[in-house]
Amino acid sequence: MTHITPDQLFTAALDALERTAFLCAEPTETVLDAPVHAHVRYDGPSGGSVTVAADDACLVELASSLLGADPDSVAPEREGVDALKELANIMGGSVLRLLGSETQPFRLSVPVAACPAPCPRSVICRLLVEGLPMVVTWRPDAAAA
Repeated sequence: MTHITPDQLFTAALDALERTAFLCAEPTETVLDAPVHAHVRYDGPSGGSVTVAADDACLVELASSLLGADPDSVAPEREGVDALKELANIMGGSVLRLLGSETQPFRLSVPVAACPAPCPRSVICRLLVEGLPMVVTWRPDAAAA
């Protein structure tokens, strides 16, 4: 089982944000309040999940950038959550690449707006996206650890 580091999660998140939404991000050690969660599971040679969490302001920034829309026309509870689920899906694919999906078969679930239970094996990446809080968490299943 490959172990993924917070630095690898940050690099994957930065790449996803830059390529899909043209947003910049920087790592932070500050514990961030990011109450909206999008979660995607994967299984295959190992199982686990990826969760992306953000606050409403970050959701608006992400969605407006993804859609090329005016931030005033974006509702965090609709377009914002959809944008966060899309980012979780992209991050799920990035994690699978880090785990070796090029040589092993993995399956990725459909992303959902949900917050899974905390896990002691979680790897957490805290970042500021255009100064707004976001958290990416990778949770390997117990059997994989």
